Amino acid sequence: MLPSQKKQFEEILHKLKSIRQNFIILMTIGTVTVAGTIFFHSYPKYTEAQKDKIEIQQIDAKIKEKKTGADDIKTELAEKEKKFNEDIKDLKPILERALPTSDPTDEIAEFLEDFALYTNSETHPMSMENIAFTEPKKEGGYFVVPFRMSIEADQENFSRFMKQVEISGSLKREDFYRQNSVPIMSIESINVNIPQEKDEDPALKKSESSGEKKIETFSFSVNLQAYYKPEAETVEGK
Repeated sequence: MLPSQKKQFEEILHKLKSIRQNFIILMTIGTVTVAGTIFFHSYPKYTEAQKDKIEIQQIDAKIKEKKTGADDIKTELAEKEKKFNEDIKDLKPILERALPTSDPTDEIAEFLEDFALYTNSETHPMSMENIAFTEPKKEGGYFVVPFRMSIEADQENFSRFMKQVEISGSLKREDFYRQNSVPIMSIESINVNIPQEKDEDPALKKSESSGEKKIETFSFSVNLQAYYKPEAETVEGK
């Protein structure tokens, strides 16, 4: 190769190296520019996505918290329902005695007889006679059982009887008669027979003067009503 040709060839190689270096520099700058442009445009979206992710996590935590609270409420309601059912189970026999599902004449008669025997004493007499029940009559969803009787008692025992009838049907244990609920009753009318004054026996006068106090009693004619409510199918069948 001639010296002139060799020199020319070296110049061409130098130019090619310069062009290659410039191309690499341009490619590097282009890559950095493109990456910077992509990052510049993508960063706000990335930041927004991060915020959305945090917000979703917070909402998810709230949902879990509310679910836990709902489970607690559900458990509490289940416990209350269980207690309610147990209370109803205990209360059912008391309720069925206070408001029977069938004619309560036997229960009423038993109560009256026991009340008279239990409250009767030398200082406070009480007796009940001529207890008579009539046929039940339907009034709405209930049946009414009218009955009447005669009572001879002092004022205190008759007041006791009136009070017991007043609280009959109560489900409160403090209102029970000898630890049992009493079938519901109502007094419709009362007639009082006041004893007339009459000549007293001298012997009676002598006992009174010696300090023995005469016990004053009254005779009452009382009209009452008892009630019962048959089960639904019984009422429909009547």
